[in-house]
Amino acid sequence: MKPFIILLLSCVASLAADTGVRMISGLSTNAEMGVVHLEETFTRDGQTNLVRKTSLKDGIVTGRVQRFYHDGEVVAVHLFVSSPAYMARESFSTRASSYSVSLDFSPSKDIERVIITGKNGVLDGFTATNRVFYPASNSDLETGRL
Repeated sequence: MKPFIILLLSCVASLAADTGVRMISGLSTNAEMGVVHLEETFTRDGQTNLVRKTSLKDGIVTGRVQRFYHDGEVVAVHLFVSSPAYMARESFSTRASSYSVSLDFSPSKDIERVIITGKNGVLDGFTATNRVFYPASNSDLETGRL
């Protein structure tokens, strides 16, 4: 299983490289609790713009924290927690910042996009699939196709 995860992460990193975004990932385990932690850090132009920490138990996602950054500053946090003992919970919060954060929602009311803006317009953007956010490509940001 571990070689498969490493291979998968290598492929994802290769795909991310074509968008102007770089990704570094690392795995750690808590053998006592049977939990695997995956941390992925995305950068654009050498600046961290997204850090995603995912916890898995028995192959099932039990929690995910995604922190959105701009210019070294945390501007928003998305949290998802799931457990057999209670219903899944999800939250999105912004931090006091000189940047604005806006959300676009799908018809099913899931977050589709996160957009970070400043005085000069759109600074960064992220798209989501199944509550997992990815930095938009440089070309999508430049052309406004976000």
